[in-house]
Amino acid sequence: MKLKTLIPTLILLTFISCEKDENSINPSVEISPVEIEVSYNANIFGLKLFRELSKLSPDSNVIISPFSVSTALAMAWNGASGETEKAMRDVLELGNFSEEEVNNAYKNLLDYFLNLDSETILRFANSVWKHIPIPVLDSFIDICRKYFYAEFRELDFGAPGAVDSINNWIAEKTEDKITNALDYIPKETVMYIINALYFKGSWKYQFDKSYTSPGYFYDINDNRIPCKMMVQTNDFTVNRTEKFTAVKLPYSDEKFVMVIILPENNTPINQFVSNLTPDKWNEIIGNSEELKATLKMPRMKIKYKNLLNKALTNLGMGIAFTGMADFSKIFGDTGYWINRVIHNTFLEVNEEGTEAAAATIVEFLKSGGGGENIPFIIIDRPFVFAIYEEETEAILFIGKVTTIPEET
Repeated sequence: MKLKTLIPTLILLTFISCEKDENSINPSVEISPVEIEVSYNANIFGLKLFRELSKLSPDSNVIISPFSVSTALAMAWNGASGETEKAMRDVLELGNFSEEEVNNAYKNLLDYFLNLDSETILRFANSVWKHIPIPVLDSFIDICRKYFYAEFRELDFGAPGAVDSINNWIAEKTEDKITNALDYIPKETVMYIINALYFKGSWKYQFDKSYTSPGYFYDINDNRIPCKMMVQTNDFTVNRTEKFTAVKLPYSDEKFVMVIILPENNTPINQFVSNLTPDKWNEIIGNSEELKATLKMPRMKIKYKNLLNKALTNLGMGIAFTGMADFSKIFGDTGYWINRVIHNTFLEVNEEGTEAAAATIVEFLKSGGGGENIPFIIIDRPFVFAIYEEETEAILFIGKVTTIPEET
C-alpha cells in the first residue's frame, strides 16, 4: 500500500513561549473567554491563510506557523488607521474587539503558554527594527514592548552588516533553524517587525530507532521518494472517517500534540486542504477514540520559505501593500506601507520527537511619492522574458519560464 501525501499539521498555537527584556511575565495567568475567542479567531485566520497558500502552490509543500504570522501582523495592525486598519482587522479575524482587548489577549496567551509544559522547550521573541533616521511614535513602541514583549532596536539599514544583524537575531532565537531569513534590504526600507518561534518536544511514546527501516514516500505526482520509515504499535487517539484518518501524537506530558491527517486515497490533497475550514478542523481534532494501531511514518526534515503578499492580498489586505496604506500610528504620517511579509519555517520529525521553528518578517517602506497608489508586482508564476537591444529592437534572447530550480 502506498503512503500518500501527509499533512503534518501541528497545533501551532502551542508553539509559543516568551523571551523578554525588562518586562515581567506571569506564567500563572488564567485564560478568559476573550483570550479563547481571540485564539479561536487566530485559528480561523491561520486556516484560511493555509488554504490560500496551498491554492497558490498546489504542487509544493506549505508549512506555516499561523501564530507567528498573526502575531507579527497584530503588532503592525496596532499602527494602522482608517481603511488599512479595517482591512487588517478583517483578515486577522479580530472581530469587534478593541485594541486593548486584542493586545491583552495576545499578552495573556503568551503568558499562559510560557510554563505550560516543563518538558517541552518553547521560545518566542518579537522585535521592532527602525532605520536610524526615521521617526517612530513612542506610543507604538510602548504597545509592542508592553503587550508583545518586543525588543526595540535602531539600525542603519544601509550599513554593510545590517542584513546580517537581523538574520543573526532570528537565527539566535530559533536555535539556528531559520537562517538567512532576510535576503536583502530594499532602498527606502524604514522598519522591520519580526516574530520568531522555536519549539522542541519529545514524543510521549517515542519510536524505537531499531525498527526504523528504508521505505518510500509517494509524492503528489506519485513519484516514489526513498525515505526512512519509523514504526510503532501503540494505543493512539484516532479519528477514522470515510474521508480521512487522523492520528494524534502527544508530546511529553500531553500539553502539546501533533495531529497527522491522511486523506483517503480517492481524495486529492489539494481538495482536502481547500475544505479545511474551522468546522472541519474541529471535527478532525474533536471526534476521536482510543485505538490500538501500528503507525508507520517517514522521518523528515523540511524547510519552507514564502512571500505572503499575494495570499494576504487575496484575503483582503491588499491596501496595506500600496501607497494608500495608512500606518500613521507608527510613523505619525502616511506615505509608509508594507513592502513584504516574509515567512520561514523549519520542521524536523524523528524517532525522538519534533523540532520546529518559524520567523515572520514584516517589512515597511517609505513611499517616494508620499501616498500615491503604487502597484505591487510579484513575479511568482510562469512568465515570458526577452532580452533585446532598445534602438533596433533586435531580440537577443526570449524564453518562457514555467518553473525555477529550488533554492534553499
